[in-house]
Amino acid sequence: MANAEIITYTLQVQVPATYLTNLLHAVSVTSSTYDPNTGCTNCVDVDTKKQLADIDLTINDNQTGYIPNTNHTYTVKVTNYGPDSATNVVVHIPFPSGISSYTWSGNGAVGSNVLDNVIVNLNVGQTVEYVVNFLVPTNYSVPLTVSGSATSVMTTDPNLVCSGCSDTDTLIVENASDADLEITNTDSFNYYSNGGVQVYTVTVKNLGPATATNVQVSNLIPAGITDMSWTG
Repeated sequence: MANAEIITYTLQVQVPATYLTNLLHAVSVTSSTYDPNTGCTNCVDVDTKKQLADIDLTINDNQTGYIPNTNHTYTVKVTNYGPDSATNVVVHIPFPSGISSYTWSGNGAVGSNVLDNVIVNLNVGQTVEYVVNFLVPTNYSVPLTVSGSATSVMTTDPNLVCSGCSDTDTLIVENASDADLEITNTDSFNYYSNGGVQVYTVTVKNLGPATATNVQVSNLIPAGITDMSWTG
């Protein structure tokens, strides 16, 4: 090699699917010519295994409509479906359009501003729950949408689809003789496991203004399911 000459090599390494340890790649260079400086600070490259975790977020107030000048409460659930634990998961719930403040609690913390909370470690199968509450303004009439996200720069999420990251309610127009009956059905998850148990919460509400009589609630057994029980 001539003085100041540079030769570059490109190496491609296929990492096995079962590889768990740090990936250490070392090189060396020698010559029959005397080298007065044998130190080599850049001869070794070490990479750590990147975490892979399907982080899912759901927001639900268990209703589809809202009445102005009433409190609205949302349950926010952050779940790690694996395969690895997730580190420093940032949960963010901005103010809904037209709402200037809310209160929240969860993950051992409380707040009266935008929910920006960090889950230091979210294990596989673990769920962290938050509660968000605010008063709907008296003159509010547009669709009420609450959205959020749960992300980690240290963990790769293989499934970025988040169908439950947003909840939208529409204005309920009240008539004195009407009773607005609302029913919601959710297990707060987008997945199931074979042999597991799914627990659904069915909530029936009368949003008024009149009293409802002879309210009948029906729940069909899902196709292919033979074992089901209920209380309420």
